[in-house]
Amino acid sequence: MPARFTVPRHVRFVTEWPMSATKIQKGPLRERITAELVDGKERA
Repeated sequence: MPARFTVPRHVRFVTEWPMSATKIQKGPLRERITAELVDGKERA
């Protein structure tokens, strides 16, 4: 059994990644996911 900290709390499937020329931009991706999580909690 894997350790708890190695198992993700949330999994999101996305169709588009925020990209620079060659890499995924983690900041905008983090902001998008955080906004989705906050919106989901407000609706519940």
